[in-house]
Amino acid sequence: MYLNNIQLGQVVLESLNRLKATVPANLEEGVYDLRIVNPGGPAVVLVAAVRVKAVQAIVEHLFLPVTFKMDGWSEAKPAKRQTADWPTLGYDPSHSGYNQVDPGGSRYALAWSAALPYPGGSPLQQVAVADGVLVASSDSYFGEAGVVALSAESGEELWRYAFNDKFSINPPSIAHSAVYFQQGNHSDDSYLFCLDLLNGRKNWQSTFYAQWEEYLAPLVVGSTVYVNAGADGGMAAYHAGDGRELWWQSMPQYNSWTPAYADGSLYAWVAGFFSAHEPGTGDVKWSLDLGWPWYGYDMETAAVVVDSTALVVNSEHLYAIDLVQRKARWSAPGDYRESLPAVADGVVYALKSGLLEARQLSDGTLL
Repeated sequence: MYLNNIQLGQVVLESLNRLKATVPANLEEGVYDLRIVNPGGPAVVLVAAVRVKAVQAIVEHLFLPVTFKMDGWSEAKPAKRQTADWPTLGYDPSHSGYNQVDPGGSRYALAWSAALPYPGGSPLQQVAVADGVLVASSDSYFGEAGVVALSAESGEELWRYAFNDKFSINPPSIAHSAVYFQQGNHSDDSYLFCLDLLNGRKNWQSTFYAQWEEYLAPLVVGSTVYVNAGADGGMAAYHAGDGRELWWQSMPQYNSWTPAYADGSLYAWVAGFFSAHEPGTGDVKWSLDLGWPWYGYDMETAAVVVDSTALVVNSEHLYAIDLVQRKARWSAPGDYRESLPAVADGVVYALKSGLLEARQLSDGTLL
């Protein structure tokens, strides 16, 4: 491994998703290309992959788009997302609900079915699919529950991670060949988990405070995981590699939401307040109060951000927010609660009282 032409020491391939190396202590600050060379074979270069700011006495994990084919170190190449991957809520960090590389629904037919090992009493939650692995969480109110990984090709069980006597086990996200999800309980007996996607082994778990709450899938952007967390409401950020908490921001105390990310900003939709945040600190950039027809403390939705427009819902309206003008561009009346719009090719697809409707993203015209 090299940073520009500087060779790194003690290079060890620990697993299919972790390559470890030692950076020289006297490395000058700056931005470096990362070059990985297989012995006597191919190489891959990631331009401007590593930024060195200062020498610190901590271990840093860098997540880079490189995969290795384990055949005598025969191949290294930039990673490519699988056609049918759906790694998080709404497919991507902006929750667009649209996988542009998937050829479409006309090719779908039932390939397999599988009974999850933790039947519980709750409906199936949102699943995550990436790298040929489907991950599902089974929730059971203070009963036997857990997270299970299945082969996306065959439905065969690959591994499971069990819980017992917990208030909630929540939907997963897949990133960096890892599975991220929240286990909710009371006080500090609530955790953000990171498991290895390939074998289910625990990479780390980090505590947060809660009061018997449920959550949507974590948002993973680069080396940071963003979640709803806090005994009195809030949003928190954790390092995706080692789980250390990076910041916490107070928010209204509501369940079952998660932030969205687009164009350098985090976006949250909680109890009628739409807010934009700095990803590095959680500080509020700006906010908009659209009002909230109260119907309980469960949001069961998140902001959807596409083309400088955010879409949010409640029991009375679907709103389109202009992120440049920082105001609502249009709204549509109706009960859209506990749903997540999707956007494709300039069209918004949304559930209104259980029926699917399509509207123009630009002005809300019903199609």
